[in-house]
Amino acid sequence: MFLVEPLVVHHTIPTWYWQKVNLQHCVTNDRNSIWCLWNSQHHVSILLNKGPCIAFSFMYEGSLIYTAVVYASTRYTNRRELWSDLTKLLKDFPGPCMFVGDYNSILGAHERVGGRIPLHVACYEFREWSNMHALIHIETNGAQFTWINRREGGAFMAQRLDRAICNEEWIDYWSIFSCNTLVKCYSDHFPLLLTLHKKKPCHNHTQIQIF
Repeated sequence: MFLVEPLVVHHTIPTWYWQKVNLQHCVTNDRNSIWCLWNSQHHVSILLNKGPCIAFSFMYEGSLIYTAVVYASTRYTNRRELWSDLTKLLKDFPGPCMFVGDYNSILGAHERVGGRIPLHVACYEFREWSNMHALIHIETNGAQFTWINRREGGAFMAQRLDRAICNEEWIDYWSIFSCNTLVKCYSDHFPLLLTLHKKKPCHNHTQIQIF
């Protein structure tokens, strides 16, 4: 499970709570804005823990899987370093790879309602980064826009800021891969639920949640 911008410090939550929900391990970034939590069933190796990104690998059904949770800067000039870090991960760790989280980026005006016309250079750099590496933006079932500013009238704005992006190896590895929005409560973002099924008759499945 990934938590983005939790607004509390991890050690303030009692240990018994994590045991009750079967999440015994946690890694946070230096800003306390990303938490990665998992249980003892998985053996996770951290590959990168740098500001807007925590990347890790884990073994599943005999194969190494690579995943990163992203919480990008709202400034497009700062996001350039993130695109560079994610590019390096793709080159250094070939195999099934997925990036998921809040990119604070959209591909174009079709992913925004309300507000000003999105900055062209920011959209262009996001598209170019994913196109350069033949990355796939997974369709999100549910809410069309994953972030809403909770204002009304002319001040209203909604965008698709949260998504899962993967390479072709990731698609080939899983027999079923879906991304769905969950019900939004207090946050201005819709949580994402990823469900993965392996191409084997063992009927195993994995779920990843990001809030």
